Order: sequence, then structure tokens, then C-alpha cells
Amino acid sequence: MNDIIETALSALSIQEIKDKISDFESLDPHLQYEDALEKIMNVILFEVGELKVSAFKSEAREYKEGGIFYRVRKLKREILVLKYSDFWEAPKEVIKRGRLNRPMEQLLYISPKEYCTPINETHIKEGDPFLLIAYKAISPINVFGVGVGGNFEGGFTPETEKKLDIISDFIKRNFLKNSDTAYILSNVIGQEICKFDYDGWVYPSVAHEGGENLCLKLSSKDKLEIQSAYLCELVDKKVKFTHAIRVVNEIHIFNDWDSNDSDARKILDGLKGFNKHSGSEIETRNDIGYPINIITP
Repeated sequence: MNDIIETALSALSIQEIKDKISDFESLDPHLQYEDALEKIMNVILFEVGELKVSAFKSEAREYKEGGIFYRVRKLKREILVLKYSDFWEAPKEVIKRGRLNRPMEQLLYISPKEYCTPINETHIKEGDPFLLIAYKAISPINVFGVGVGGNFEGGFTPETEKKLDIISDFIKRNFLKNSDTAYILSNVIGQEICKFDYDGWVYPSVAHEGGENLCLKLSSKDKLEIQSAYLCELVDKKVKFTHAIRVVNEIHIFNDWDSNDSDARKILDGLKGFNKHSGSEIETRNDIGYPINIITP
């Protein structure tokens, strides 16, 4: 595999690759999906005989059984009636284009281990009511990293390493651009360039520095179960838990915080206790070096 990558990247100099990237990034930002795919492919594909090859640095991750993930959904203050479907992906008819999903395409966006990231990703403001859902992994979850990992050597020449760094930075930079039109680029990168057989993707949060997001395909959501959920508000930049929710066969909502035998407090204490035993050891990282797409004519 290294020989294929070395041969492919030898076709252009470092400066020529930089020039292709510069030409792409000077294009009209309002590219349509097919145009964006064609233009990005032109930047990152290199010919090897009759093949066209792309390679870049990345990482595959496995989140082990027992890991906790969070999702946030903004609510209207007058709504307290919840259906089971409210605790999972959004309904098709309300879905706009997102970081990885096309319009009306259902994917499940979650964040590992902490809920500050989904709160920021959902743009919760002071006083906003929201639903916080905690999921537990009941099977290992394998995801492909976009813009994460890749800090290792692959046994290439220094020039090839430099070219791989340039291509990887190009993919990360354009995937993480933060505007409605930029989502077309991130869709193309995630669903076409990084189209590998995983449960979904993991990528850095733009809204919350240091945070990360997972985007799961619906075919993999059965690897999660609802651990608990909460109705919350943001008060003085802190999360105020107003109700605790137990979701099993039925939905039970509690706000008996002051009771001596408070169900709400038991649910929240259960999550806190679970979090103490589901730290970084739940997540394993496997460097996959240089994922490679080979496209035949």
C-alpha cells in the first residue's frame, strides 16, 4: 500500500498540490453537491496507471460497550408531552443539511462523555429549555475519524509525509468550515471521500473547543440504549436539571427533587455514578494510517 501512495503522490510537487488547493478554495463557495464532489476529487486524486488514488491521515476508533454519549434537543417551553421518538433522531421533515447529513437524511448526532458539546452545538441560550438524553453503548461502536488523529509516521519519504499532511489539513479545514454552504463540502467529504464501512464518523466540535461529535448511521443506533434523560435549562451558564426522565417501555417524568425518596434524584445520581466508571478507558483508538480510496475509470 505504501508503494501505491508513494507513486501516486510523486506525480505532483508540494507546490503543485498547494496550487490545486488554492485554486479550489478561491472558487464560488455556493457550489452544488456534484460540482463540489468533482472539484474536491480534482484536488485529492492522483493517477497511478489506470487508477486514481487518494490518501490522507486519519484514525479509526472503537468506543467500547458501556460508554456514555449525550444528545441535546431544544424544546418549546410550553411542551412537556414527550414521545419515545423524541429521544432519538429528528423526523425527516424538519431536517436541514448538516455537517454530514443531506436535507431530510436521518443520522444521530451525539457526543461522548460530556454534555457541554451538544449544548453548544445546539446553540442553547440562557433560559432555554432543552432535553438532555444520555445513551449507553450496549455494543462496541466503530467510527471513522475526520479531522482527528493521524499524528504518527507511516514510513514514507519526508516529501510524501509533507504531501499527506497538506492533503489531510485540506480535508479537515474544509470539513469543519462553519456555514450553511460549507455543509455541502462537509457532506461530500464525509459521505464520498470518507465513505468507509463504519458505524459512523467522529470529528472535532466547532462550537465547543476540545469537544467531539459522533454521527451515527441509523443502522447502528441499536448499539445504544437510553440510560436516562432530563428536562433542563441553562441558568447563569450552568445546567439546571428541572425534571428527570426514565425511559423504558413507558416515559416517566419526575420532579420530586425535595422528596426523601426522590425518583428524580435517583435517576440523576445513577448517571453520575455511571459516569465515574465510564471514563477514557471506554474509548480505544486505532491509528489506521492512511485510508485510501482507489477509483477505477
